Amino acid sequence: MVIEYMGGGDLSETLGKTRAGDNEALRVSIIDVASVIVHTLADLHRLEKVHRDVTSLNIFLSNTYNIRLADLGTTRRESFASTTTKADAPTPADISSCRVVLTELDTCDESYANAKNRSAIQKQVHDGQLRPTMSPNCEPRHKALPNQCLEGNPAKRPSAEDITTDVLTAHRDGNDFRDR
Repeated sequence: MVIEYMGGGDLSETLGKTRAGDNEALRVSIIDVASVIVHTLADLHRLEKVHRDVTSLNIFLSNTYNIRLADLGTTRRESFASTTTKADAPTPADISSCRVVLTELDTCDESYANAKNRSAIQKQVHDGQLRPTMSPNCEPRHKALPNQCLEGNPAKRPSAEDITTDVLTAHRDGNDFRDR
């Protein structure tokens, strides 16, 4: 699989530069990045595919403000039998990963960056004991969506379509998730 060269690097690297004080590093809006992620996931989920590796390392930025969700090589078709419930469907894993990326966009920091034991983090997240937090500057109306994405019951998580609607509403309203 081949994608075009993205001279802006990956989102993780860009957020690191932003943390270090390079205010020009993130030249696209949070809403633009979120929009590309959720539209791509919605398209994949409509095709009954799951990305399985939505991280800031797999989101690439070009020098001309294009954004791509990459690593579609890990995408696989899931069996969505007519009897499959939303709770059993694999798409909620993509949604919880999307929440982590939204948090990183808001805070310009890696989720759980200070944690030392990755397996303990996974267990705490799975058990609902640990959640990434949004910054104090995050628009209050946008804090609910990322929290819904990590809902312990996968059936209660929003779909990629639901997130797309919220992101498009924010974009239409000229809002970028946080007051800068």
